[in-house]
Amino acid sequence: MESSSKLGRRATKFSSKTMENISRATASSYKKKKKKIKIPRCILIPQAIDVQVHGFCDSSEKAYCAAIYIRSKDTTQTVIARLLTSKTRVSPVKPQSLTRLELYFALLLANLLHATLPTLTVPISEIFAWSDSKITLAWLKSEPREDGNRS
Repeated sequence: MESSSKLGRRATKFSSKTMENISRATASSYKKKKKKIKIPRCILIPQAIDVQVHGFCDSSEKAYCAAIYIRSKDTTQTVIARLLTSKTRVSPVKPQSLTRLELYFALLLANLLHATLPTLTVPISEIFAWSDSKITLAWLKSEPREDGNRS
């Protein structure tokens, strides 16, 4: 494994001519593909009869995230799901237990749903919040309790 200083010296050996060629090739490739790229702007299927919101959250030791998708269905039973919004956070510098990080991601999803749902102008039939953490789900289902460490 190389040290970072050796990698830095190696990286500076690239000439400006090499970087210019890479940039030109990337731009050329992008121009060829640009006409094929289509980003749908509409998040709902036309004439939607059923609209659901699905929120997902997950974490690792380095970061945690939440994403909200909107799922719509029309009378022909065609279903589409589109990303509505997402939020990521870097884990705190001070080491945290995985349980605490999983609670952070559940809170991030709850806050994201709380901020997003009032902005939607279509009737929502169901709202789902998904997590793969059994520990977090157990904590959320449990009764609130007094914590002697809090004032």
